[in-house]
Amino acid sequence: IWILISIFLLNSCGTATELPPTSTPISKTPAAVLTSTATRLPGPWQIVGVYTAEQSIMTAGFYDETHIATGGVIGIMGYSDDAGKDWLVTDANSDCRYGMDIISPQVIWACGGATHVRKSLDAGQTWETVTNFGDPRTITNPCHSASFIDENTGWLANSNLFGSTTDGGQTWTMQALPETAHKIATVDTYALNEGYLLDQKGALFFTQDGGEHWFPTGQLALG
Repeated sequence: IWILISIFLLNSCGTATELPPTSTPISKTPAAVLTSTATRLPGPWQIVGVYTAEQSIMTAGFYDETHIATGGVIGIMGYSDDAGKDWLVTDANSDCRYGMDIISPQVIWACGGATHVRKSLDAGQTWETVTNFGDPRTITNPCHSASFIDENTGWLANSNLFGSTTDGGQTWTMQALPETAHKIATVDTYALNEGYLLDQKGALFFTQDGGEHWFPTGQLALG
């Protein structure tokens, strides 16, 4: 299990205007791996690497120790395939990014404010605009959790909305939260229609039908 340590920069995010679907590289910023030797700390957590980057970072995803994707203020995206030594920084033409999943060295999903969802199939060089997640007229908080199996199939969630796609984000199937669930903390899918939802009070739920039915499966002791 890769332990991810992200530094979140506190930047204000305004409402973004819909812009063209693709992006162009705006810079390539060198960065250095500060720590390559794992440091054992008390408890079960272990630091496996510390990375630096100059771009805005509000969410990050790791495919492995080498392939890293980041998302930040007003759609600033970063990608490294050499453990953070060099970064390709691009603009996804979107609102701030809060949720991300990198499922291969090429395929990255990102979601965030203003219902904007973006997908890259070329290792972060360009970003495709897919169908918005939620109604921008009524949504109350940004998408912050993304979990995908491949470039076509996966889940998104904000605190009170859960949705899935099987067509690469052309459409989203919205499902109700579990009856006893509080606000969503995160979601995770590992096979078609199967996965978990964790609420912000530590209740864990499981589904085998894409969220049509949820079953309580555990309670995490959150500190």
